[in-house]
Amino acid sequence: MTQSSSPPSPPSGAGGGHPHSLSASAALQATGPRIRARRKDLGITQAALAGQVGVSASYLNLIEHSRRSIGGTLLLRIAAHLETTVDALSGREEGRLAADLTELAADPVLSASPLPVQDIPHLVGAAPDLARAAVTVYRAYLDARSQTETLAERLAQDPYLMETSHQLLTLITSIRSFSEILEDYGDIDEVQRQRFITAIADESQKLSGLTGQMFDFLEGRTSRRPRQSPEEEVDDLIHDHGNHFPAIERAAEQVRASLHPEHTALFAALAERLRDRHGISIRFCPEADLGGADSQYDPAGRTLLLAESLPIASWRFHASRILGQEEAAEQIEAVAGDPRLSSDAARDRARDAMTRAFAAALLLPYRPFLAAAREVRYDIERLQSRFGASFEQVCHRLTSLRVTEDDAIPFHLLRTDIAGNISKRFSASGLRLPRYSGTCPRWVSHTAFLSPDRVVTQLARLPDGSSWLFIARAASRSGGGYRAARTHHCVMIGCDASYARHMVYGDGLDVASAQTGDPVGISCRQCPRGDCRQRAMPMLRPDGGAA
Repeated sequence: MTQSSSPPSPPSGAGGGHPHSLSASAALQATGPRIRARRKDLGITQAALAGQVGVSASYLNLIEHSRRSIGGTLLLRIAAHLETTVDALSGREEGRLAADLTELAADPVLSASPLPVQDIPHLVGAAPDLARAAVTVYRAYLDARSQTETLAERLAQDPYLMETSHQLLTLITSIRSFSEILEDYGDIDEVQRQRFITAIADESQKLSGLTGQMFDFLEGRTSRRPRQSPEEEVDDLIHDHGNHFPAIERAAEQVRASLHPEHTALFAALAERLRDRHGISIRFCPEADLGGADSQYDPAGRTLLLAESLPIASWRFHASRILGQEEAAEQIEAVAGDPRLSSDAARDRARDAMTRAFAAALLLPYRPFLAAAREVRYDIERLQSRFGASFEQVCHRLTSLRVTEDDAIPFHLLRTDIAGNISKRFSASGLRLPRYSGTCPRWVSHTAFLSPDRVVTQLARLPDGSSWLFIARAASRSGGGYRAARTHHCVMIGCDASYARHMVYGDGLDVASAQTGDPVGISCRQCPRGDCRQRAMPMLRPDGGAA
């Protein structure tokens, strides 16, 4: 069955309501009123702005009064004519601040001075700089706490640290004993006094040397300023772009147009282009030779090493990434040069993300892939077969199909390991994914590990009444041999449940009934459900205290 119509807009109440499940779209000023306020500040009439951006004044009026959604190229044109940014008009940064502050408010460290969650939207709107400062301090606190816990664990388990700590205590005790003798026995002869002083000097020198060795071992000679990690900076950059980079897309489309292969021969075409145009050869080797990595590129030797245990979809992806480095270098550097990236590590991570974006655009070209997704009603496994891609590659590509508001369904994506650690997160759906804590244990991303290699779905209902369709699959991969350790990950994609009728996974779901679906939260600290038997931590009260 082919779905030719564009996906509907989600219900206006989705994501709003209870302060514990605060969403940016419900908590902060809408895009339309922001456009209206900025236009009036500049003294531009509604008719004049409408003419400049190529829409009717009546349509712009509907946008400004939040009766029409806006995004894509129209929002870009309006932002340009209003001499501001898309982020300023859409409230993306404020939404992220509200989400971060909500997580901050749920931390037990604030139990003595609770931050009322319902006041967060006002705080972000009235004092955004103060909100940013609070988040920066919180990040620094989390970083310091993590380092302290890591060092404490190492101290308890590392034989060298245990032995060194014992030696430090012995030296400190010895110095203190000699010092007390000198203080308590003032009548000792000069020879003995000099002997004790020499002993104190010797022990002090040993203590200094041992302390230096210990800090060298811990690599604790440098300190870091409290700031976002490179991962967070790049995540925010990708979110601000809606996970869509037009220049990267165009570069990939040009390369794809010159290849003309069926997907069964695509890897051979990629390898040939790397060899003939760039002098890069591909070699296969055991994963153990790569130190557990999937691939390794030697720019000096112009050689791409691929783990022989990888599926061909991964071979294609890694070959496409290296091709992107060579043929879209200028476009990649333009993104990596964004002033929001404050370190070389962040810029390197952005380059890596852009090579992956290039690979996705090359292997899953925008318009053909979007048309196929609509045709098969977003059946991920059918899209895998049609494009020769992996489950994760298809899911990740689905999150980037948002050139205009009429394009694909707005999805969120989450990748976790079997311990619940989040290794990838992106949300265009409006669902706030935790940044500093784990997700609700009732999410299907956890239970999917009970049914590996099988697509499982969940109709999830948040405490605010909003409902979401989650699709997840957990998989394990061998390291390439009997003795090699297996890796386990789950990839979950989801959207507002109002889009369920456009997806094969929504068939048979009674989305309209409040009695169906699984009651879930965002995370335990932010969830007000008092009857949850899966709760791991006490919930946060509406006034900010712990229940």
